[in-house]
Order: sequence, then C-alpha cells, then structure tokens
Amino acid sequence: MRYSTYEVQADRINRSPSDFRYFDIGRYWNKVLKPLFESAAIQEQLFQDFSKHVNNRKRRFNATMSNPVHHRTWCFDRADKPKKWDPSDWRYTRNGRPFSFDEYVCYGACHCIVNSLLIAARIAFPNRPWIIVSGQRHSTVWDQDCTFFDMNYFALKVSPEVCAIETVLHPDAEFLGMGELLELP
Repeated sequence: MRYSTYEVQADRINRSPSDFRYFDIGRYWNKVLKPLFESAAIQEQLFQDFSKHVNNRKRRFNATMSNPVHHRTWCFDRADKPKKWDPSDWRYTRNGRPFSFDEYVCYGACHCIVNSLLIAARIAFPNRPWIIVSGQRHSTVWDQDCTFFDMNYFALKVSPEVCAIETVLHPDAEFLGMGELLELP
C-alpha cells in the first residue's frame, strides 16, 4: 500500500531536516547485521537487485559507445559484493579506517541496496516500523520517525539533513507500505 505525499506530510509537518539522524549500523554490524547480510534471504535479494543495476549500467555504457568493446565482464556474480561495482573512487580520499560494512556500499546504487536494508532492519530491529522512502535521487529505509537505516549515505558522509530533504521531506517522494519492496526497472 502506497501512501500519498499528503497523508505522510501530515505526520511530519513539524519536522525540520535537522531532526533526522542515521542509525548506527557500524555499532551493530559484527554481531547482528553481518550475519543477516550473509544469510540466504538477503543475499538472494541483493543478487536480484544488483544484477538489474549492473545490467542497467551495461546498457547505459553500451549506448554511449559507438563501437562497444567489452573489456569487463558485465555479470554480477552471487559471490560479488556491491563494492566491486562501485564506479567512484570515494574510498581512496577518505580519512580513517573503512567502515565494517564497507563491502556493501556502492556509490549510486542506493535503489539497489535499499530492499536488502529493509529486510535486515525489519529482522534485526522489529520494534520499529521500517519502510522504504524513494525519491528521484535517493532511496532509504526510514523508521517513520527521525531515523534512517542507510549504509550508502552514512558511509559517503552525506548528512542526514540532505537524506531527509531528498527523501522524506521531498514533495515527490514515494512512501512504500510496511514490508513492501522497491520495484526496480
């Protein structure tokens, strides 16, 4: 069941972008979340979604080439992690050690990781009403209060304020129902 922007807007009318924060995924990664991400259910969802992402990148890449030559195998393997397909070099410019969940972060692939994030959040922290909120620029998992369960923007050091503006507070955002997964093209 999808909610209209107006219905959700009424609940968050008194929210400001500074009210939002990220769930501390790193704190729970080793004991709670990593085993979930290694489970068959989340691995299958990640494989389905990321295969679509890789195929879409392949089509866009070939469309820009006058004579496409494939030097790279365009196939997301079940053993692959999203990090392998990261088109950006953001990891090389960051200070400090990598996040423990770094292998599941991929620049520009938030729409493909969000379903796996929702499954993990709902299993690990069932006391919160997690849903997916999808905007033009970003998709995230939200607890319908003020917390985002979001590996990508957290790791990329995008502020929760920007995440809120691009998703929850954006007038064109799509709010999926409880347990509903984002359909990818």
